Amino acid sequence: LDQCALIDKYVDSRVEDYYQERQSCVRKSIDKNSGNLERAMDSCQGDKLWQADLTDWSGTSPGRKAGTNKLIGSSAKWAGLDRPEAAGALGLVKALVGDTVVSKGNVSVDYGPSRRPITPRTYLQSIEETTFDKLCGKLLPRIVADSSRRSVDHIVSDDELKELSPNGEASPIDRQTLRSLSLLPLNRRSLACRKLSDALAVTRFAADANRSLDLMTTLAQNPHLPPQRKAEMEQKRQALKEQVELTLELEKTQSAPLNSVLSQINEEGARLQSEAVSESLIREADGINHRRRVMDFMDCSDPAFCDDGGNSREGG
Repeated sequence: LDQCALIDKYVDSRVEDYYQERQSCVRKSIDKNSGNLERAMDSCQGDKLWQADLTDWSGTSPGRKAGTNKLIGSSAKWAGLDRPEAAGALGLVKALVGDTVVSKGNVSVDYGPSRRPITPRTYLQSIEETTFDKLCGKLLPRIVADSSRRSVDHIVSDDELKELSPNGEASPIDRQTLRSLSLLPLNRRSLACRKLSDALAVTRFAADANRSLDLMTTLAQNPHLPPQRKAEMEQKRQALKEQVELTLELEKTQSAPLNSVLSQINEEGARLQSEAVSESLIREADGINHRRRVMDFMDCSDPAFCDDGGNSREGG
């Protein structure tokens, strides 16, 4: 392993932006200085390369210099995605791939609000833990405890259903699904709830990953990025795509699709609910028959069993 070659390559990648900037400056300065290359080099701070600013990668003001450029941040500004509503998606992308920051000869990496890198696998695990806590740790126990006094419609709010939605829109889980889940025996309920929460987590993970890849594809179209930075953006996007696909492939062996889990829970819940209704009807019918037999037994139309207005049975 040629360590010197690796060091040279790393250093070249750090200064390449500045050398390219100086080349562009020199080309323009040669014409201004009547072909005098030395004067052109001096005017472009040839001996103060590390103090030079780069052209703004966001392109908000053509030709304007920037003290700091960011691969993802500046490109997001160019694409008009630096708004508050896009902050979450940008923060996730930065955490997954890192945002290259070039400032006064220094190259650093920004991982967004989390300030630390994450992998697709660790991100999926965090979603699984959060979803399981919301669904199986808080919501379902409350339904089981209160279902005898209140209906699920009054126990679960619309906001709680929305929190379980993988895309933050219409939730694939309705109140009937939660009711069916609460009717299962304890052991089967715990297993079914885990499967359901994992399926929800995978669905949300896939949606977030696709959104991140789409975002990086958009940012890579920034015409103000130097060629090597465009290549870097594409490398990051390709690496993220491969990691996401590998994570989903590994998870496929452990998680069932969301629709399959929902179908199983609702079918089992409908069966248990039907059995409960049948048992209730049988108990009610038994009660009616019992009361009828008692009334028939105590029927006073037969003087053998009733007092006939003061005469004793012996007198009858």
